Amino acid sequence: MKRQDDQSHHVVMTPACDLVLRNGKPKTDSIIVAEVVSEEAVYSVLKARASDKKQLKRNNYNYCYHWLPKSQVVEGGYLDFRRLQSVSPHRLNHEFVRLDARIAPSFVKDIVSRFSTFYARQGQPVIEES
Repeated sequence: MKRQDDQSHHVVMTPACDLVLRNGKPKTDSIIVAEVVSEEAVYSVLKARASDKKQLKRNNYNYCYHWLPKSQVVEGGYLDFRRLQSVSPHRLNHEFVRLDARIAPSFVKDIVSRFSTFYARQGQPVIEES
């Protein structure tokens, strides 16, 4: 999807079963979209860990990003799981333009796995005493 106001690309992360229309309305009242950021933006953040952009495309440097190749419709880049937005179906239809592009089903599993890994990871925040 492409946001109309700033032309940024987004991928719908809400499960397909929640998007099925029943009585003209989807099962959910909120659709989650993840923004696609440019390769240059990601490389500038992760260049200390990767010696070149090809290494980043292996998707093993940071779980908050997932590489998407360039296509005829989309410029490509990285899904940024930290740039999620919850949008109502009404807003989605008015603020976004649907593109004639889909992620191949064989890659959807990889994206869902990385998304789940990023949000399900265990961690302890660093708490500094003052």
